[in-house]
Amino acid sequence: MQPARPTLRTLREDLELALPFARKPLDELDHPLLVKARELFGDDEAGRERIRAIDDEILFKVKVQRWRGAVWTDKTWICPGS
Repeated sequence: MQPARPTLRTLREDLELALPFARKPLDELDHPLLVKARELFGDDEAGRERIRAIDDEILFKVKVQRWRGAVWTDKTWICPGS
């Protein structure tokens, strides 16, 4: 399974994080929502909850504290957003 990787737009606009240096893996950034996405989308599929209101893509909920995000899976990467 590929790591949970946020988009640059998510980092800048939604999470309001500074962009890391180019060599810093985005899936290793320290933010509650990103940590939760890593936990939910590790090897085990347990605990994933699909967003049923969206039917043109398969999206999963990621919720922690005040943060809300959606994750989709792809053969090459996973992207949380809020």
